[in-house]
Amino acid sequence: MNLKNICLAVIASATMLFSAAAYAAEPSDLVFSPEQGGKYIYCNNIESITMNDLADKSCETARYLMNNPSLMPDRYVFFGAFINRTNTVIGGKESGRGGFDIDVDILFEAKEDTVIDFTRLGFEVPQHGEFFLDGTRYAAENEWGGFKAWASFLGMPIHQINSGNVYEPDLFEPVSVTLKNGDMLWLSELIDDYRSVPLARSVHMAADFKIISGSCDVNVAALRSTGTPGDRRYFKHDSAFGTYRRDRQYKGISYGLNEVTADLSFTIDDSEFSGASLPVKVYNHYQPEGKTTDKWYTQLNPRADEWSYDICAESDMLSFTYHDPSKKLLYGSAVPDSEKDDSYVFDTRHTDQAVYDNSYGRRSTYIPNRELTDADGNELACNLGNYGVIYNYNIELTNTGNKRRYLIYKLATSSN
Repeated sequence: MNLKNICLAVIASATMLFSAAAYAAEPSDLVFSPEQGGKYIYCNNIESITMNDLADKSCETARYLMNNPSLMPDRYVFFGAFINRTNTVIGGKESGRGGFDIDVDILFEAKEDTVIDFTRLGFEVPQHGEFFLDGTRYAAENEWGGFKAWASFLGMPIHQINSGNVYEPDLFEPVSVTLKNGDMLWLSELIDDYRSVPLARSVHMAADFKIISGSCDVNVAALRSTGTPGDRRYFKHDSAFGTYRRDRQYKGISYGLNEVTADLSFTIDDSEFSGASLPVKVYNHYQPEGKTTDKWYTQLNPRADEWSYDICAESDMLSFTYHDPSKKLLYGSAVPDSEKDDSYVFDTRHTDQAVYDNSYGRRSTYIPNRELTDADGNELACNLGNYGVIYNYNIELTNTGNKRRYLIYKLATSSN
Protein backbone atom coordinates (compact mmCIF):
# COMPACT_ATOMS: atom_id res chain seq x y z
CA MET A 1 0.00 0.00 0.00
CA ASN A 2 2.47 2.61 1.11
CA LEU A 3 4.49 2.20 -2.06
CA LYS A 4 6.01 4.77 -4.35
CA ASN A 5 5.33 2.82 -7.52
CA ILE A 6 4.25 -0.55 -8.76
CA CYS A 7 5.09 -2.25 -12.02
CA LEU A 8 2.83 -5.19 -12.76
CA ALA A 9 2.65 -7.84 -15.46
CA VAL A 10 0.12 -10.65 -15.74
CA ILE A 11 1.55 -13.76 -17.34
CA ALA A 12 -0.16 -16.93 -18.48
CA SER A 13 1.51 -20.25 -17.63
CA ALA A 14 4.43 -21.08 -15.39
CA THR A 15 7.37 -19.24 -16.88
CA MET A 16 8.11 -15.52 -16.56
CA LEU A 17 8.77 -14.70 -20.20
CA PHE A 18 7.69 -11.58 -22.04
CA SER A 19 6.21 -11.93 -25.50
CA ALA A 20 8.33 -10.20 -28.10
CA ALA A 21 5.78 -8.60 -30.41
CA ALA A 22 2.27 -9.79 -31.15
CA TYR A 23 -0.19 -10.92 -28.52
CA ALA A 24 -2.63 -13.77 -29.06
CA ALA A 25 -5.03 -12.61 -26.34
CA GLU A 26 -6.88 -9.36 -26.86
CA PRO A 27 -5.73 -6.58 -24.52
CA SER A 28 -8.00 -5.67 -21.63
CA ASP A 29 -8.60 -2.00 -20.86
CA LEU A 30 -6.81 -0.97 -17.68
CA VAL A 31 -9.04 1.63 -16.04
CA PHE A 32 -9.24 2.19 -12.29
CA SER A 33 -12.32 3.40 -10.47
CA PRO A 34 -12.18 4.92 -6.97
CA GLU A 35 -14.21 3.36 -4.17
CA GLN A 36 -17.18 5.51 -3.25
CA GLY A 37 -18.99 5.76 0.07
CA GLY A 38 -16.77 8.24 1.85
CA LYS A 39 -13.80 10.61 1.65
CA TYR A 40 -10.03 10.16 2.00
CA ILE A 41 -8.14 12.78 3.99
CA TYR A 42 -4.43 12.73 3.18
CA CYS A 43 -1.78 14.88 4.87
CA ASN A 44 1.90 14.73 3.94
CA ASN A 45 2.44 18.51 3.69
CA ILE A 46 4.58 19.69 5.05
CA GLU A 47 6.48 16.42 5.29
CA SER A 48 9.47 17.69 7.30
CA ILE A 49 8.13 19.46 10.38
CA THR A 50 10.42 22.32 11.40
CA MET A 51 10.42 24.33 14.62
CA ASN A 52 8.27 26.92 12.80
CA ASP A 53 5.45 24.46 12.15
CA LEU A 54 4.25 23.76 15.68
CA ALA A 55 0.84 24.57 17.10
CA ASP A 56 2.01 25.35 20.61
CA LYS A 57 2.91 28.34 22.73
CA SER A 58 6.66 27.84 22.26
CA CYS A 59 6.36 28.73 18.57
CA GLU A 60 6.08 32.38 17.52
CA THR A 61 4.67 31.30 14.16
CA ALA A 62 2.29 28.72 15.62
CA ARG A 63 0.15 27.07 12.97
CA TYR A 64 -1.67 23.86 12.23
CA LEU A 65 -0.35 21.42 9.64
CA MET A 66 -3.81 20.94 8.13
CA ASN A 67 -7.31 22.27 8.75
CA ASN A 68 -10.52 20.53 7.77
CA PRO A 69 -13.26 22.81 9.08
CA SER A 70 -16.85 21.74 9.76
CA LEU A 71 -16.83 18.21 8.35
CA MET A 72 -20.36 16.89 7.99
CA PRO A 73 -21.76 13.36 8.52
CA ASP A 74 -19.91 10.92 6.26
CA ARG A 75 -17.28 8.20 6.41
CA TYR A 76 -13.67 9.43 6.40
CA VAL A 77 -10.33 7.65 6.13
CA PHE A 78 -7.33 9.68 7.29
CA PHE A 79 -3.64 9.02 6.62
CA GLY A 80 -0.80 11.30 7.65
CA ALA A 81 2.97 10.86 7.46
CA PHE A 82 5.64 13.29 8.66
CA ILE A 83 9.30 13.59 9.68
CA ASN A 84 10.59 15.45 12.73
CA ARG A 85 13.15 17.99 11.47
CA THR A 86 12.87 20.51 14.29
CA ASN A 87 16.58 21.27 13.91
CA THR A 88 15.59 23.30 10.83
CA VAL A 89 13.44 26.33 10.08
CA ILE A 90 11.14 27.07 7.13
CA GLY A 91 13.10 26.69 3.90
CA GLY A 92 15.10 23.74 5.19
CA LYS A 93 17.86 25.88 6.71
CA GLU A 94 19.65 24.84 9.88
CA SER A 95 18.28 26.77 12.83
CA GLY A 96 21.50 26.79 14.84
CA ARG A 97 19.67 24.92 17.59
CA GLY A 98 19.25 21.22 18.12
CA GLY A 99 15.93 19.57 17.49
CA PHE A 100 13.56 18.04 20.01
CA ASP A 101 10.81 15.43 20.33
CA ILE A 102 7.39 16.34 18.98
CA ASP A 103 3.85 14.99 19.21
CA VAL A 104 1.81 14.74 15.99
CA ASP A 105 -1.90 14.45 16.58
CA ILE A 106 -5.38 15.05 15.17
CA LEU A 107 -7.84 17.30 16.98
CA PHE A 108 -11.59 16.68 16.67
CA GLU A 109 -13.50 19.77 17.80
CA ALA A 110 -17.29 19.65 17.77
CA LYS A 111 -19.06 22.62 16.18
CA GLU A 112 -22.35 21.29 17.53
CA ASP A 113 -23.36 18.17 19.42
CA THR A 114 -21.57 15.43 17.46
CA VAL A 115 -21.29 11.63 17.44
CA ILE A 116 -18.22 9.98 15.85
CA ASP A 117 -17.61 6.25 15.40
CA PHE A 118 -13.96 5.15 15.16
CA THR A 119 -13.62 1.71 13.54
CA ARG A 120 -9.91 1.34 12.65
CA LEU A 121 -6.67 2.96 13.78
CA GLY A 122 -3.00 2.66 12.90
CA PHE A 123 -0.02 4.41 14.48
CA GLU A 124 3.73 3.90 14.21
CA VAL A 125 7.03 5.61 14.84
CA PRO A 126 9.28 3.17 12.90
CA GLN A 127 12.29 1.58 14.55
CA HIS A 128 15.83 2.73 13.87
CA GLY A 129 19.38 1.75 13.19
CA GLU A 130 21.96 4.52 13.44
CA PHE A 131 23.18 7.51 11.43
CA PHE A 132 24.97 10.85 11.76
CA LEU A 133 23.45 14.27 11.06
CA ASP A 134 25.47 17.48 11.44
CA GLY A 135 28.05 15.68 13.57
CA THR A 136 25.45 14.17 15.89
CA ARG A 137 24.67 10.48 16.12
CA TYR A 138 21.01 9.53 15.61
CA ALA A 139 19.05 6.37 15.03
CA ALA A 140 18.22 5.74 11.35
CA GLU A 141 15.03 4.43 9.84
CA ASN A 142 15.02 0.72 9.05
CA GLU A 143 11.60 0.98 7.44
CA TRP A 144 9.87 4.06 6.02
CA GLY A 145 6.76 2.26 4.89
CA GLY A 146 4.83 2.24 8.16
CA PHE A 147 4.01 -1.46 7.80
CA LYS A 148 3.14 -1.87 11.48
CA ALA A 149 0.69 1.05 11.28
CA TRP A 150 -0.94 -0.40 8.18
CA ALA A 151 -1.12 -3.91 9.63
CA SER A 152 -3.02 -2.45 12.60
CA PHE A 153 -5.24 -0.34 10.36
CA LEU A 154 -6.11 -3.28 8.11
CA GLY A 155 -6.43 -5.70 11.02
CA MET A 156 -4.20 -8.31 9.40
CA PRO A 157 -0.48 -9.20 9.38
CA ILE A 158 1.71 -7.89 6.56
CA HIS A 159 4.40 -10.27 5.26
CA GLN A 160 7.33 -8.58 3.58
CA ILE A 161 8.45 -10.41 0.45
CA ASN A 162 11.90 -12.05 0.52
CA SER A 163 12.66 -10.91 4.06
CA GLY A 164 10.83 -13.14 6.50
CA ASN A 165 9.55 -10.00 8.26
CA VAL A 166 6.00 -10.17 9.55
CA TYR A 167 4.27 -7.07 10.92
CA GLU A 168 1.55 -8.09 13.35
CA PRO A 169 -1.40 -5.75 13.97
CA ASP A 170 -2.32 -4.09 17.23
CA LEU A 171 -5.99 -4.82 17.68
CA PHE A 172 -8.43 -1.94 18.11
CA GLU A 173 -11.93 -2.21 19.47
CA PRO A 174 -14.31 0.17 17.65
CA VAL A 175 -15.56 3.00 19.82
CA SER A 176 -18.29 5.62 19.56
CA VAL A 177 -17.55 9.09 20.97
CA THR A 178 -20.15 11.74 21.80
CA LEU A 179 -18.94 15.35 21.87
CA LYS A 180 -20.94 18.33 23.05
CA ASN A 181 -20.68 21.61 21.16
CA GLY A 182 -17.14 22.92 21.74
CA ASP A 183 -15.76 19.64 23.13
CA MET A 184 -12.35 18.49 21.88
CA LEU A 185 -10.92 15.00 21.38
CA TRP A 186 -7.32 14.20 20.42
CA LEU A 187 -6.90 11.01 18.39
CA SER A 188 -3.99 10.05 20.66
CA GLU A 189 -6.53 9.45 23.45
CA LEU A 190 -7.67 6.37 21.50
CA ILE A 191 -4.19 5.02 20.63
CA ASP A 192 -2.71 2.62 23.20
CA ASP A 193 0.86 2.79 21.84
CA TYR A 194 0.89 6.54 21.13
CA ARG A 195 4.33 8.08 21.57
CA SER A 196 6.39 11.16 20.77
CA VAL A 197 8.47 11.40 17.60
CA PRO A 198 12.25 11.83 18.13
CA LEU A 199 14.36 14.07 15.89
CA ALA A 200 14.85 12.78 12.32
CA ARG A 201 12.28 10.03 12.78
CA SER A 202 9.02 9.59 10.91
CA VAL A 203 5.50 8.96 12.12
CA HIS A 204 2.50 7.36 10.42
CA MET A 205 -1.12 7.78 11.53
CA ALA A 206 -4.23 6.23 10.00
CA ALA A 207 -7.85 6.36 11.13
CA ASP A 208 -11.18 5.19 9.77
CA PHE A 209 -14.03 7.14 11.32
CA LYS A 210 -17.60 8.11 10.61
CA ILE A 211 -19.32 11.29 11.69
CA ILE A 212 -22.77 9.97 12.55
CA SER A 213 -24.38 13.29 13.40
CA GLY A 214 -23.38 16.89 13.99
CA SER A 215 -20.29 18.62 12.61
CA CYS A 216 -16.67 18.98 13.70
CA ASP A 217 -13.32 20.44 12.71
CA VAL A 218 -10.66 17.80 12.07
CA ASN A 219 -7.28 19.52 12.31
CA VAL A 220 -3.74 18.09 12.24
CA ALA A 221 -1.13 19.59 14.56
CA ALA A 222 2.43 19.05 15.75
CA LEU A 223 3.54 20.16 19.21
CA ARG A 224 6.78 20.22 21.19
CA SER A 225 6.75 17.17 23.46
CA THR A 226 6.68 17.83 27.20
CA GLY A 227 8.09 14.37 27.89
CA THR A 228 4.60 13.02 28.51
CA PRO A 229 3.00 11.86 25.23
CA GLY A 230 -0.49 13.29 24.92
CA ASP A 231 0.19 16.27 27.19
CA ARG A 232 -1.54 19.24 25.53
CA ARG A 233 -0.95 21.96 28.17
CA TYR A 234 0.95 24.16 25.72
CA PHE A 235 -1.33 23.68 22.73
CA LYS A 236 -2.23 27.00 21.11
CA HIS A 237 -5.82 26.68 20.06
CA ASP A 238 -5.84 29.82 17.91
CA SER A 239 -2.81 28.78 15.86
CA ALA A 240 -2.79 29.97 12.25
CA PHE A 241 -4.51 28.07 9.46
CA GLY A 242 -2.45 25.23 7.98
CA THR A 243 -1.51 26.68 4.59
CA TYR A 244 -0.09 24.69 1.69
CA ARG A 245 3.65 25.04 1.27
CA ARG A 246 5.30 23.55 -1.80
CA ASP A 247 7.62 20.71 -0.85
CA ARG A 248 6.43 18.19 -3.48
CA GLN A 249 4.20 16.61 -0.84
CA TYR A 250 0.48 17.23 -0.57
CA LYS A 251 -2.62 17.37 1.58
CA GLY A 252 -6.33 17.52 0.95
CA ILE A 253 -9.55 15.56 0.69
CA SER A 254 -10.32 13.08 -2.08
CA TYR A 255 -14.03 12.62 -2.80
CA GLY A 256 -13.86 8.85 -2.63
CA LEU A 257 -12.12 6.38 -0.32
CA ASN A 258 -8.47 5.29 -0.40
CA GLU A 259 -9.18 2.32 -2.66
CA VAL A 260 -9.15 1.89 -6.43
CA THR A 261 -10.22 -1.11 -8.51
CA ALA A 262 -9.54 -2.27 -12.07
CA ASP A 263 -11.44 -5.04 -13.86
CA LEU A 264 -9.42 -7.09 -16.35
CA SER A 265 -10.83 -9.80 -18.62
CA PHE A 266 -8.88 -12.18 -20.88
CA THR A 267 -9.73 -15.15 -23.10
CA ILE A 268 -7.06 -17.67 -24.10
CA ASP A 269 -6.98 -21.00 -25.96
CA ASP A 270 -4.38 -23.67 -26.66
CA SER A 271 -2.61 -21.42 -29.18
CA GLU A 272 -1.42 -19.20 -26.29
CA PHE A 273 2.16 -20.37 -25.78
CA SER A 274 3.65 -21.07 -22.37
CA GLY A 275 5.06 -17.88 -20.90
CA ALA A 276 2.93 -15.53 -22.97
CA SER A 277 2.16 -12.17 -21.42
CA LEU A 278 -1.45 -11.07 -21.22
CA PRO A 279 -1.60 -7.49 -22.46
CA VAL A 280 -3.52 -4.52 -21.18
CA LYS A 281 -4.29 -1.20 -22.80
CA VAL A 282 -3.28 1.81 -20.70
CA TYR A 283 -4.71 5.29 -21.14
CA ASN A 284 -3.03 8.49 -20.00
CA HIS A 285 -2.16 12.02 -21.10
CA TYR A 286 0.46 10.72 -23.53
CA GLN A 287 -1.62 7.77 -24.74
CA PRO A 288 -5.21 9.11 -24.96
CA GLU A 289 -6.17 6.44 -27.50
CA GLY A 290 -4.57 3.72 -25.41
CA LYS A 291 -1.33 1.80 -25.62
CA THR A 292 -1.05 -2.00 -25.55
CA THR A 293 1.64 -3.18 -23.15
CA ASP A 294 2.47 -6.22 -21.04
CA LYS A 295 3.77 -4.20 -18.11
CA TRP A 296 2.54 -0.98 -16.58
CA TYR A 297 3.08 1.41 -13.70
CA THR A 298 0.63 2.48 -11.03
CA GLN A 299 1.01 5.08 -8.27
CA LEU A 300 2.89 7.43 -10.60
CA ASN A 301 1.70 10.64 -12.23
CA PRO A 302 2.75 10.34 -15.90
CA ARG A 303 2.98 14.14 -16.17
CA ALA A 304 5.68 14.11 -13.46
CA ASP A 305 7.62 11.05 -14.63
CA GLU A 306 10.18 11.25 -17.42
CA TRP A 307 10.96 7.54 -17.70
CA SER A 308 7.76 5.48 -17.66
CA TYR A 309 5.22 8.17 -18.52
CA ASP A 310 3.68 6.38 -21.50
CA ILE A 311 2.81 3.18 -19.59
CA CYS A 312 1.44 4.80 -16.42
CA ALA A 313 -2.16 3.93 -15.64
CA GLU A 314 -3.07 7.55 -14.65
CA SER A 315 -6.70 6.61 -13.91
CA ASP A 316 -5.48 5.25 -10.55
CA MET A 317 -4.31 8.69 -9.39
CA LEU A 318 -6.62 10.25 -6.81
CA SER A 319 -7.47 13.96 -6.90
CA PHE A 320 -7.15 15.95 -3.67
CA THR A 321 -8.68 19.34 -2.88
CA TYR A 322 -7.41 21.55 -0.07
CA HIS A 323 -9.26 24.72 0.86
CA ASP A 324 -6.69 27.36 1.77
CA PRO A 325 -7.84 31.01 2.06
CA SER A 326 -4.28 32.30 1.64
CA LYS A 327 -4.15 31.02 -1.93
CA LYS A 328 -6.06 34.09 -3.16
CA LEU A 329 -3.21 36.30 -1.94
CA LEU A 330 -0.74 34.60 -4.29
CA TYR A 331 -2.36 35.54 -7.61
CA GLY A 332 -0.83 38.19 -9.85
CA SER A 333 -2.22 41.72 -9.72
CA ALA A 334 -3.61 41.47 -13.27
CA VAL A 335 -5.68 38.35 -12.53
CA PRO A 336 -9.37 39.33 -12.07
CA ASP A 337 -10.93 38.50 -8.71
CA SER A 338 -13.52 36.40 -10.51
CA GLU A 339 -10.75 34.01 -11.62
CA LYS A 340 -9.25 33.55 -8.15
CA ASP A 341 -10.22 30.69 -5.87
CA ASP A 342 -9.18 29.46 -2.45
CA SER A 343 -8.70 25.76 -3.22
CA TYR A 344 -5.66 23.83 -4.34
CA VAL A 345 -6.23 20.80 -6.55
CA PHE A 346 -3.54 18.15 -6.54
CA ASP A 347 -3.99 15.73 -9.43
CA THR A 348 -2.49 14.84 -12.82
CA ARG A 349 -3.77 18.01 -14.51
CA HIS A 350 -2.51 20.80 -12.23
CA THR A 351 0.81 22.27 -11.21
CA ASP A 352 1.74 22.19 -7.54
CA GLN A 353 2.98 25.80 -7.56
CA ALA A 354 2.13 28.11 -4.69
CA VAL A 355 4.31 31.20 -4.09
CA TYR A 356 5.47 32.95 -7.28
CA ASP A 357 8.82 32.01 -8.73
CA ASN A 358 10.29 34.33 -11.37
CA SER A 359 11.04 31.37 -13.64
CA TYR A 360 7.30 30.97 -14.30
CA GLY A 361 6.48 34.02 -16.40
CA ARG A 362 5.28 37.48 -15.38
CA ARG A 363 4.39 38.14 -11.76
CA SER A 364 1.31 40.17 -12.67
CA THR A 365 -0.37 37.25 -14.48
CA TYR A 366 0.74 34.52 -12.10
CA ILE A 367 -1.82 31.81 -11.26
CA PRO A 368 -0.90 29.36 -8.48
CA ASN A 369 -1.84 25.72 -8.98
CA ARG A 370 -2.94 26.42 -12.57
CA GLU A 371 -3.76 23.73 -15.11
CA LEU A 372 -0.78 22.26 -16.94
CA THR A 373 -0.12 22.97 -20.59
CA ASP A 374 1.68 20.79 -23.09
CA ALA A 375 4.63 23.18 -22.91
CA ASP A 376 5.14 22.61 -19.16
CA GLY A 377 7.94 20.40 -17.97
CA ASN A 378 7.46 17.54 -15.52
CA GLU A 379 9.01 19.58 -12.68
CA LEU A 380 5.74 21.54 -12.39
CA ALA A 381 3.42 18.51 -12.24
CA CYS A 382 2.28 17.11 -8.91
CA ASN A 383 4.67 14.52 -7.51
CA LEU A 384 1.78 12.21 -6.63
CA GLY A 385 2.41 8.81 -5.11
CA ASN A 386 -1.03 7.67 -3.91
CA TYR A 387 0.29 6.84 -0.46
CA GLY A 388 -2.06 4.78 1.68
CA VAL A 389 -4.20 3.74 -1.29
CA ILE A 390 -5.27 0.11 -1.67
CA TYR A 391 -5.18 -1.33 -5.20
CA ASN A 392 -7.56 -4.08 -6.30
CA TYR A 393 -7.52 -6.12 -9.51
CA ASN A 394 -10.55 -8.20 -10.45
CA ILE A 395 -9.22 -10.58 -13.12
CA GLU A 396 -11.45 -12.86 -15.16
CA LEU A 397 -9.57 -15.40 -17.28
CA THR A 398 -11.50 -17.67 -19.65
CA ASN A 399 -9.63 -20.71 -20.99
CA THR A 400 -11.41 -22.10 -24.06
CA GLY A 401 -8.65 -24.64 -24.75
CA ASN A 402 -8.00 -28.15 -23.41
CA LYS A 403 -4.74 -27.48 -21.55
CA ARG A 404 -4.57 -26.72 -17.85
CA ARG A 405 -3.06 -23.22 -17.54
CA TYR A 406 -1.57 -21.24 -14.68
CA LEU A 407 -1.52 -17.52 -14.06
CA ILE A 408 1.50 -15.71 -12.65
CA TYR A 409 1.54 -12.15 -11.31
CA LYS A 410 4.91 -10.53 -11.78
CA LEU A 411 4.95 -7.68 -9.28
CA ALA A 412 7.85 -5.28 -8.73
CA THR A 413 7.49 -2.69 -6.01
CA SER A 414 9.67 0.05 -4.58
CA SER A 415 9.25 2.45 -1.68
CA ASN A 416 11.20 5.40 -0.34
